[in-house]
Amino acid sequence: MSGDKWMEAIEQLQQRQSPIDIKQASVKYQDYRPFTLIGHENLSISAGTLTATNTGTTVKLLAKPDTALLEGGPLNVRYEMVEMHFHWGDMDNKAAVAGSEHTLDSEAFPLELHMVHKNVHDPSVGDALNHENGICVLGFLFTLVKDDADIPTIGMDALTKIVEEHLQSPNDKFGQEALNNFPVGGDVNVANFLPLHLNEYFHYRGSLTTGGCEEAVNWVVFKTPVAIKERHLRALQSIKNAEGGKILNNYRPTMPVYKRPIYYQGSKLMDTKVISRGKDIGLRSKRHAEVVDEEDFKKMAI
Repeated sequence: MSGDKWMEAIEQLQQRQSPIDIKQASVKYQDYRPFTLIGHENLSISAGTLTATNTGTTVKLLAKPDTALLEGGPLNVRYEMVEMHFHWGDMDNKAAVAGSEHTLDSEAFPLELHMVHKNVHDPSVGDALNHENGICVLGFLFTLVKDDADIPTIGMDALTKIVEEHLQSPNDKFGQEALNNFPVGGDVNVANFLPLHLNEYFHYRGSLTTGGCEEAVNWVVFKTPVAIKERHLRALQSIKNAEGGKILNNYRPTMPVYKRPIYYQGSKLMDTKVISRGKDIGLRSKRHAEVVDEEDFKKMAI
């Protein structure tokens, strides 16, 4: 097979790429069990279990291994939190433009946060990328509010100060020791980035959106946007890449959905009659979302 035909064949196999545009009227309702988050509140810079860094492409917060676990929802195994990072756009006449990776009915948001977890049965992220149940990413969309808006933003307030004062250049890091030496007036705790309710979301099978874009991800994209203040977004947009320029528009465009089902857990789409339980599209699923266990996957791969 020629090189061109080989690449064409590979591209045809890659039909689970991310991010995607979620068409809400076409999702399939699925009543999943509740999510259980174990230990995410123990991930913080002050505790030495979280380290912030400028990777040259984003702001990433690396989690200490064996600290936080995720289970429930559409997941059939436990996942361990590895890191969280952000994707954003640019500011156009002081107004935010597209920056999120996922879109809802073609609507983009100024920021998207990804909390990356790996399958606990995989020794490393590299091992997890070798099968479709290897990674689970929780995706949170953000909407922009004015700086004087009366909303609690404890996590982003502290992270913004760290970004502005300590993460301006690639490979800059800020951890527990730095926090002790340079107090920023608050701590960065993963729990402060989690909304109170985690019961309205979309689930589908997809890929990483950076690196090799391996199709190893259980995506969970939460429907209700979280608020971020303008100064928070400007701080993220101020950091530099390896060339000395500002890191802007670090999001991947949406990819084709193809025939992948997109599942919905929640009630708002029924309450607003976007989907109905009485139609083929939107009907409460008679079976759980497609999940392949480890042994079945190994047999399929042979």
